[in-house]
Amino acid sequence: DTQGGLIKRIPQKDGGIDYELLSQVMRELKGRLPDKRNITVMPSLTTSYQQLVSVMDTVRSYKAVVAGSVVDAELFPESSIADAPSQAAPVEVGT
Repeated sequence: DTQGGLIKRIPQKDGGIDYELLSQVMRELKGRLPDKRNITVMPSLTTSYQQLVSVMDTVRSYKAVVAGSVVDAELFPESSIADAPSQAAPVEVGT
């Protein structure tokens, strides 16, 4: 969103990225921010190059039917890559 940070963690599906869920989340986000064109992808250290490319393709556009024709509808065509924050151990608070 416009505040930065994690929008939604996409759980793995069948050992890989759930691209359909990712696309759905991006379409919802685009509905809230229709003028936004850029997005930052923050892959984990275990993300393969192919997964990164597929994620960038997924956040760029999606297939939509317009006037009876299938077209690529724009989501976030300007993507950049950044390092994901380190996963810190959870902090437990006792009473």
